[in-house]
Amino acid sequence: MRYLLITLISLLAAAAFARDLPPDGRQANLGAIEYPFVQLAGKPARLSPGARIFDENGRIVPPNTFSGQVPVLYKLDIRGDVQEIWVLTADEVAALRNRKKAQ
Repeated sequence: MRYLLITLISLLAAAAFARDLPPDGRQANLGAIEYPFVQLAGKPARLSPGARIFDENGRIVPPNTFSGQVPVLYKLDIRGDVQEIWVLTADEVAALRNRKKAQ
């Protein structure tokens, strides 16, 4: 009984701390980074001043921590520079794919 209760609490805690990704974010693959530029969907983009990059756990990470192609969701500022980037988990990629199919 105790293990069932611990499992239930763990599942509820995981659901409570799920990330709220922006519905208007754009999905792409983040490529090699050479600050202040990033590569999104194979095209160069500039990070805005104060840009934030969130890893899979919601922590803010420096831009030079990524290598290879990483699936992300990103938002642009008013000037067209990248303001925020969220590194996506496999579950989040699948959920976004399902959301696109439903539209």
